[in-house]
Order: sequence, then structure tokens, then C-alpha cells
Amino acid sequence: MEQENSQSILNYEDLGPNSIEELFCEKYKLLPTREYEKIETSLILYLAKNEVKFNNDEDPIKYMDLILHKALICPKDELRPQYEKDLSDLLESIKFQYDVVTARSKVYDFFINRTVRMIIAITARSLGEITEILTMIQYFCKKTNDRGVRYETYIKMFPFGWAVEEDLTKLWYACKVKKGNNIVNLLDCIEFLESLRIKN
Repeated sequence: MEQENSQSILNYEDLGPNSIEELFCEKYKLLPTREYEKIETSLILYLAKNEVKFNNDEDPIKYMDLILHKALICPKDELRPQYEKDLSDLLESIKFQYDVVTARSKVYDFFINRTVRMIIAITARSLGEITEILTMIQYFCKKTNDRGVRYETYIKMFPFGWAVEEDLTKLWYACKVKKGNNIVNLLDCIEFLESLRIKN
């Protein structure tokens, strides 16, 4: 989400209490979805198959390392050093995004288990995309009045994967807001999340 488009910036004073739902969530639902890449699908299936064990493991990142080795085919001989480096880089990226998902999810009032956090960490293309997906999860949780997000409920929310990356980027920039002297994103304005809170 690095390339900004020419869409006009929203004015903070013009926003209403349902702005996130109206300007982001309802528009997200209209976007076409993208298929998971082959490696993403393999990792998600391993996580789903071992959801109970993964959620109870003391070190989810160490367990993720084991899953990566099982899901990916290790090349032989001369290609092995590069494979191990790529694997290490991938694990570092997943760990960073997993930590971001864990920290960011505290803003919302749903409970998201390790499996779903890891799926988001694996498949998100950017930090902005993580925020978009977590916002949509909050939206779906409000609609179903259910705070618990497990693999089963996550798949019901996103049965065909996430929206296409290019469309997500456009929607992200369409939610830019002028707040005082700063330009922020509507999804980062926590005060507008109140309309998406689960009431019970």
C-alpha cells in the first residue's frame, strides 16, 4: 500500500459514527477476491489440520518453523543453502507480521486465536492490509454477535480468500482522512470503531 492514488482526502469533521462501516466495510464486500498462492494454501491446510496443537503450543513461531519444513519441499545438494536462507527470511517475515496482528487485534473486541493470527500473518501483503482484514473481522463479528474467531469462523467470513491486493490498496487510500494538520487513515481512527463494537 505504498503508491497513493488521486482520490480526494476525507475531512475528519464531515465523518459520522458509522463511517468505517459505510466507507470501508460495505465497499469491501463488493470487491472481487483473490486466490491464495500455492504455498499459502499448503500452510493454511497444515495449520487447520493441527489447529488444537498449534493453539496450545508454548512457542507458535517454533511450531510454524516445523510447519514450513513440512509444507515446503526441500531441494537437494547445491540448492539447499539458498532454500534454507529463503526459509529463514520467510519465517522472519511471518514472525514480524504475526506480532503486528497480535498487537493490532487488541484494538478490537473479538478474540482471535493463534491459527487465524498466523493465517493473516502468512497471507497479508502489507501492514495496511492487516488492518483492513482485522476491521472486516470486527464487522463480521458484530453481524453475527460472536466474539470468537477460530479457523472455522474465519473461513466462513472469507470463503474465497481476501479481496484483490490492488483493490484493497485503492480502498485504503479512499479512506485517507485530514485530521487537524495530519493525514491519517479512517481505519486507524479508533473512535470510529464504536459503531462496530459487539453490544453484549
